[in-house]
Amino acid sequence: MPKKLLVLFISIFVLSCKSDDNSIDCSLVDCFVGEDSIRLKFLSLENDDNLLANGTLNSGDIQIFNEQNQTVTFSIEEYPSIGMIVVVPVSTEEFGQKSFTINIEDESSSVSFNTTFMQGECCGPYTSIEDVETTISYDHTLKEYDSLPLSITFYIPST
Repeated sequence: MPKKLLVLFISIFVLSCKSDDNSIDCSLVDCFVGEDSIRLKFLSLENDDNLLANGTLNSGDIQIFNEQNQTVTFSIEEYPSIGMIVVVPVSTEEFGQKSFTINIEDESSSVSFNTTFMQGECCGPYTSIEDVETTISYDHTLKEYDSLPLSITFYIPST
């Protein structure tokens, strides 16, 4: 009899621990805060100096236009880990094809991509990006993720 009671108690205990809730526990997830922007960094080709930080480039040397050829207002921000960058907002009022022309002094470059709304299970919403294409007249690196922000580093030779 005591063995049967012990087996019954263990069975009840095991069954009571089973969860019928199939939802995902997001309490331990550390979410990335999405930023709908393009981050542009301008470095010297010769020595990797940040051209915004050393004053070689300033906001007046840079013009940015969207797919409707409208001027895009950008900001220059400084981050401890990456230095001074240009932050270009990407509108999410409508999703779809986005295109930007970046004029630096007399050189013109472009970047285009497709945007869609993305809602994660625990985090989000985010703006996902696909089909990134660039035509950049300088040496550059592109850090492309599944979602914004998109980061481009331009390596500009001294003149």
